[in-house]
Amino acid sequence: MLEFSRASGSVVKLFYTQAIHHTLSKRCVMSSSSISNAIKVLEDLLGGLNQAYWEANSLDRKDFFYDLISALHAELSELGKLSVQDHDLDYEPVTEEFRAVRPKLSRLRKLVDDFALRSTTAVRLEHLINEAMVLMGRNGVS
Repeated sequence: MLEFSRASGSVVKLFYTQAIHHTLSKRCVMSSSSISNAIKVLEDLLGGLNQAYWEANSLDRKDFFYDLISALHAELSELGKLSVQDHDLDYEPVTEEFRAVRPKLSRLRKLVDDFALRSTTAVRLEHLINEAMVLMGRNGVS
């Protein structure tokens, strides 16, 4: 509880300012793993993988990207069924398909320059995969 007095007004103000800053920074940290943030990260990754799919020059590469795209579609479909009121809750991967693609995402992150023909696509994918891996890793997915 905060008590205000003229003598300690600056101390109380400093304490109050620090408390607000701590609360806001805690919210920012919590919101980074929220369902709404996860949806944004996964939709961005889906866009990057779609771009890489259309740039791929072999059926093997297209199959590789298609598998990742299918898993993301399944995950986003399930997340789309949630109420908007639940979007501030912490995200956890919902589908088994999406949990199963983590090794492929790790592999793609290491070989992104070989799998993505255009350098802009490779840079974009590397960034998007890192975001998705952080999101998945934060929630104990192995």
